[in-house]
Amino acid sequence: MQQEQANVPSTAIAVNYRLLVESLKDVLWVVDVDSAQLTYISPSIAELRGISPQDAMAESATPEKGGGSLQWFFARMAERAAGVQCGEIAENHRFLDELELEHKNGSTVYAELISHYQRNPDTGRLEAYGLARDITQRRKAAEDLRVSGIRHRLLADHANDVIWTMAADGSITYVSPAVYRVRGFTQEEAMRQPMEEIITPSSQASAMAYFGEMLQAIAAGKTPPVYLDEQEYYCKDGSTIWTEVRAFPLLASDGSFIELLGMTRDINVRKRYENELRDAHAQLAAANQQLVAANRELARLADVAQQQAATERTLREEQERLFTMLAHELKTPLATVRMVAASLPGSPATTIASAVRDMNDVIERCVQSGQLNDGRMVPRREKCDLGDLLAQAVQSGRWLNDVDTRLPEARAVAHSDGQMVRIIIDNLIDNAAKYSAPGSRVRVSVAPQAQASAPGHAIRVANLPGHAGWPDRRSVFQKYYRAPHAQRQSGAGLGLFLVDSLARLLGGYVDYVPTDTEVVFVCWLPDDGLQALASDGGPA
Repeated sequence: MQQEQANVPSTAIAVNYRLLVESLKDVLWVVDVDSAQLTYISPSIAELRGISPQDAMAESATPEKGGGSLQWFFARMAERAAGVQCGEIAENHRFLDELELEHKNGSTVYAELISHYQRNPDTGRLEAYGLARDITQRRKAAEDLRVSGIRHRLLADHANDVIWTMAADGSITYVSPAVYRVRGFTQEEAMRQPMEEIITPSSQASAMAYFGEMLQAIAAGKTPPVYLDEQEYYCKDGSTIWTEVRAFPLLASDGSFIELLGMTRDINVRKRYENELRDAHAQLAAANQQLVAANRELARLADVAQQQAATERTLREEQERLFTMLAHELKTPLATVRMVAASLPGSPATTIASAVRDMNDVIERCVQSGQLNDGRMVPRREKCDLGDLLAQAVQSGRWLNDVDTRLPEARAVAHSDGQMVRIIIDNLIDNAAKYSAPGSRVRVSVAPQAQASAPGHAIRVANLPGHAGWPDRRSVFQKYYRAPHAQRQSGAGLGLFLVDSLARLLGGYVDYVPTDTEVVFVCWLPDDGLQALASDGGPA
């Protein structure tokens, strides 16, 4: 047999294969992957979509014109071909897709596509081979089955309601088995019950009123109304249950009454929720009344607080004016004392001059502290040299002979408030000199230092601790803080508080970083303080 098949000419085999392919109902197709073009499609495409093979091959050049999901499939085919070419997908792997296609007559058809990819042995080009099968009827049957399932589920859901019929004399002629689930009675028990054993008196009144209205409408030849109301049923365990009842009369062809058909639905849970919701609304209303009363009390307290704040502000302003006046009045006699002391010989003059300077310093720091509290100290942006400011502070200060200064090789230029920087330097040097060990030197320096990528400079002041000892790290920058053993020195405990406050205003900070032998304070200031304030929303 194999010998006979081998003797059959190849042209005859090709003809047989073509006849077989073209007689199939399924559509066979071949796509050249690189050009994304159909190179062959069987004539059965006409039965599937109503178009010729030539139209289908022309359509492959512009798949978006084919409607449905054809464009999506061509895009997926390119992705899969890429996976085959890189070896992620085997050439013998079969893909299964369902496509929604457009028929020539405008209808929609559904096709199941089985495809795989392999290289053409003659051309070496990667090709996609596939078979398309019409599954429109199968999809329709599946959809019909789905809709039928929905219908059956709806019927099953309604089976939870109690279906019943009632004769003209008020007796129950039928009740569905669901009555047992709702009320605990069997069908037989429920059908034997009179009305007064089924529903409560208030529900009986509603039912009887409708029954009379319905019979009256039928007697008058009018369309009888439908009944819809909530009724309270008795249960076998002695409890009651709330239900929603819908009923309408069944009439004979001559318009006479046959029976009343009704449906009873358990709404006991809903009724309970409604009652709970009503109670919650009552509680909410009470809470709202309490909230209104609380808001009124808060408004009253806010008015009182505003009045107190206004009173305190007025008092503070008066105190500030009084302090400013006193500071001015004190400076004048102090200047006189300083002038008189300058004319005196010997050490008394030096002692008096030192005391006058101490008093001036205390007064000046109190004034600056008050300005800080009132927000009257606002930084100005000006170009200043921190090295020059440090040198000027040392040269013009009273501690010139006790300070060693180290300035940077390059100019330490910053855009900041020069006056505030000078106050910082003066207070740091004064604090170090006053509380250093007798005969020791205070060392001050300025050096460039970046913080979090922000360029800036660090002002460092170091001294050996004297009789006052080491500052308390937790309290050293607090207002009015003074070390327990520092009382012999004049001061108000405002110097380091001012340094900390002004450094923050300029976008920097001051830190207490002692070594094993020295008291060290470092104040870091950015080269552009106001820009740091704008970017950070304020000093750290």
